[in-house]
Parts: sequence; C-alpha cells; structure tokens
Amino acid sequence: MITLNGQSTVTIDLGSSYTDAGATASDAHSGLDGNVVVNNPVNPNQSGTYTITYNISDKAGNAATQVTRIVVVNEVTQYRYRTSSQSCSTCYSSCPYTCTTSPNVSYYCSAVELSLCNGNPCCWMSGYPQAGQVYGSATPSYSCPSGYSLSGSTCQKTCYQDCNPYSCNCTTSWSGWSTWSTTPVTQTSTREVQTRQCTSWPCPTT
Repeated sequence: MITLNGQSTVTIDLGSSYTDAGATASDAHSGLDGNVVVNNPVNPNQSGTYTITYNISDKAGNAATQVTRIVVVNEVTQYRYRTSSQSCSTCYSSCPYTCTTSPNVSYYCSAVELSLCNGNPCCWMSGYPQAGQVYGSATPSYSCPSGYSLSGSTCQKTCYQDCNPYSCNCTTSWSGWSTWSTTPVTQTSTREVQTRQCTSWPCPTT
C-alpha cells in the first residue's frame, strides 16, 4: 500500500521552487520490490496542472494501487502603469464692488449774480461785486459721468474685479508605460494600470 506524504493537491506560484513530499509504501506479505517509483513532471516555471504518480510492486510482482498528487502551478499577474499630469491656467471669478469718483460741480444763484468771494463761488446782488453786496453762498449742482449715479455728493457705480482664483483650461498629459512587473500596482486618479497573465517564468518585461 502506498501512502502520500503531505497533501494530495498542492498549489504553488509560477517561478517558485517545488520539492515533492514523496510517498511511503508497505507490504505485510511478500515484501516490497525496491522503492516507490515516482514520476514527477512538475515544472514550476510553466503554469498548468501536473499529476505526480507513485507506483511500487511487491516481490511477488503484484503492483500496488497507484497513488497520485495534483500540483497546480498558478499563473502570475503582471502590472504596468502610466501616470498623468495636468497643466492648467488660472481663471478668476468676477466679484462686484462699488466704484466712486468725484462729481462735476457747478454753482448757481437764484435771482442774483454768481461771482467769486475770496476765490469761492458766491451770490451777489445785481451789479458788479462791491463791498456789502454779498447775498449768500452759491448753491452747488452735481453731475456724474456716464454710468455713475449720485449718492450724496459722490458718484458711484457697481464695478467688477477678479477674485476667487480657480484652475481652468486644463490639459492632461500622460507619461510612457512602465515595464511589466509582478509587483502589484494600484490604480488611482492619476495612475492608469494594465494587467496581464504570465504563464512562463521568467515573465517578459516588454
């Protein structure tokens, strides 16, 4: 009778080493004729499913029931990646604010003449200015440039200025692909990953 050492099914990765655990045999009658004959076709450098067989006969020539072990050599996943980068312009939001400017000022007098008193506009009684003929201060009149409105004695309007910068007009560029590797790589927003299965060791890198 043949007894396996270890598991009847073994799984290994491509490119790893494999040492078979072997088998033992016993015969309670005529005794064994030699050692267990092992046929081990396992190639750890080539993926696939392999069957190892174990056989022996006793001294009377009777063959023991064959025992087998399944060895699965798994394919290896390869990875390659490329990364992206962005080139952007800076754009701005348009925010309102109040523009102000000085109004145009003119002066007028009601029923009297407009003149100057010590360099300032003033109102006189009719006739040329003479001492004692001052009637009172001239009344100012304000006017604003086009687009402005008068607020008190100031002209103002709503203007806009750049504010809140943000990225715009972005272009994306990609690096070249890396070589293929069995080192796992995770995909991210700036990294694209491709995978393929390698069935023969060593795995190609191109």
